[in-house]
Amino acid sequence: MAKRIIAGLLLALGLLTALAGCAGPETWTPKPYLEINGEAVENPSLEKLRAGLEGLDSSAESYVYLELAQPLDGVWYLSAALPMAEYEDGLGYILEACAEDGAGGYTYLQQRTQSQEELLAWFEDFYRGKAAPDLAGWTDITDWYLDDYYYDEYYYGDDYYGESPVAPV
Repeated sequence: MAKRIIAGLLLALGLLTALAGCAGPETWTPKPYLEINGEAVENPSLEKLRAGLEGLDSSAESYVYLELAQPLDGVWYLSAALPMAEYEDGLGYILEACAEDGAGGYTYLQQRTQSQEELLAWFEDFYRGKAAPDLAGWTDITDWYLDDYYYDEYYYGDDYYGESPVAPV
C-alpha cells in the first residue's frame, strides 16, 4: 500500500514538473503569418521570409505578406512586391503597411525603395519583433486602398467573428 502511495506521489510530482516546464501564455509568442506568392507558409522562419523577398519578380502573383499576431509599434502587417513589367517605373520595391490610426481604425501606407538591403532589414526587424519600419514619410493610401479593394462592401466588423471559441487562460 505504501508503495502505491509513493508511486502516486511520484507520478503527481512528475506531472507537476512537466506542467511547470511548459511555457505559459505570458512567455509563448505565436509565430507570425507569412504568405509568399499566394501560399501560406507553414512554420514561417527568417530563412523562408528572406528567400521570399529575394525571389520577388514582376509577375502579378509575386508578393510577400507578413502579419504579426499582435501589432508592433502599432503596425499589423508589411507586404512587398515589385511592379509588374508593364508598369515598371524604376522606383523598385512597393511596400505597404497597415497601422493602427489611434482612433480605433487603420491606416494603409505605402513606400518605395530600390534597396533590397533596406527591404530585408525592415522585414527581418519586424519578423523578429525588434521594430516596425518608421512610417514617417510613407504615403497614406487609405482612401485608395478602401476604394480600390471595396473594403466597405466586405466589412468584417467585430460581430462577424462572434464569440471566441477559445476560453481565456
